[in-house]
Amino acid sequence: MKKGVSGMLGSSAVIFVPDDTAKTGLAQPLLLVPALGAPLLRWLANSLCAEGVGRFFLVCHDRYIAQARACFPAEAEVVTGIEHDPSDLLHVFLSTAEDSEAEVTVVTGAAMYLPQLASYANAPRPSCVRRVSREAMMAALDERFSFVQVLRENGAVLSDCDGFYSVETAAAAAEAATLLRRNQALALLKAGVEIFDWNSCYISPSARIKPGAKLLPGASIRGDSVIAEGAVIGPWSVIDTCTIGADTRVNASQVSRCAVGKNVQIGPYCAIGAADSDAPQGSIGDDAVISPNTTLSAPICVENGAKITPEDLLLAQQNAKLNRAQKKK
Repeated sequence: MKKGVSGMLGSSAVIFVPDDTAKTGLAQPLLLVPALGAPLLRWLANSLCAEGVGRFFLVCHDRYIAQARACFPAEAEVVTGIEHDPSDLLHVFLSTAEDSEAEVTVVTGAAMYLPQLASYANAPRPSCVRRVSREAMMAALDERFSFVQVLRENGAVLSDCDGFYSVETAAAAAEAATLLRRNQALALLKAGVEIFDWNSCYISPSARIKPGAKLLPGASIRGDSVIAEGAVIGPWSVIDTCTIGADTRVNASQVSRCAVGKNVQIGPYCAIGAADSDAPQGSIGDDAVISPNTTLSAPICVENGAKITPEDLLLAQQNAKLNRAQKKK
């Protein structure tokens, strides 16, 4: 595989999540161990989706299936099978792939896909990822051949030259954060996102940041947040599961579960929304201004062009108390 050539991974992948807890001594499989706040499997799934893989067959012990399934993007097609007998489902999955897809990507253990860090400096280091003939896999399932043997005989092992790195120990999983952060930063910089200090920034693997956006030191982009072009986040701001519109500025503030429009000014020192997943999604209209030191709790609905200050909120609270007192008389 050539470095940087999109689409070489095909559109389908088979991912095994082996129960390696006895080997590692961890409470969960290595692929489900968190790195930078998200399981390794989530990093892998999102990086594969970014390269055009949209169909996944997931093989996992039933005790981990819900946790593993949650690692895939909402737009991905995911078929799940338990470890004991996924053969029939896998055959259907393979047979419904595109006719032009001769090979399928197969992941048999904990791995990272870091295309920005593909290395040619040394001898290739093989990973637990292969490109395998789809027809050979289907034939093996029909004849009940050894799946491991089919992988060995019909699969091309991918290595760090292709951007794939195996994670074989708990220590390696702990060290993965540095590589994941570097690969992510390089990809965003190449796409046109300006990151002033990537060592102090955090970006969720499922976040989407558009070209032209700027992340100042200390910016933390969490969950499935989407940051539009021209937006400036930071310094020291937290965006948690939000959409941030074009040319919006969030300065030293925290915004959670909110759809923020275009050309909005927030901060500094504002707290908006609630991180609780059960809280309703808030909204802030285009051209709104949320003045410094303002706290807005859910439910939030700010109209286009509105200006909100702490004094406005205090006055509204006082009026509400007065109205309640009058009703009691």
